[in-house]
Amino acid sequence: MIDFDISGHWVEPIIYGSQDDWTFNLKTILEWSPFASKDELMQQFEDLGPRGTKVIIYNLWLNDEGVYELSFDDDDEVCRSFAVVCELLSLFITVY
Repeated sequence: MIDFDISGHWVEPIIYGSQDDWTFNLKTILEWSPFASKDELMQQFEDLGPRGTKVIIYNLWLNDEGVYELSFDDDDEVCRSFAVVCELLSLFITVY
């Protein structure tokens, strides 16, 4: 996990363990995400404002039939599950 304080005029990392742990976590996120740099990752949050959640689903795999493992077009159960997750996130953000 990486965390940032965005309350000031610039983004400050919040470090819960050590700087090395935070840096390692950032490198891992960048290695396994579609974002090549910390700046590119941070751009994803510019449209959220002071509160919000953004869910980025990336690197889905195809099953044996050639359909993505999470098919929002073809699988009603996936759509319902995703809607429940979004509702829970909305409730969580509303509470805090």
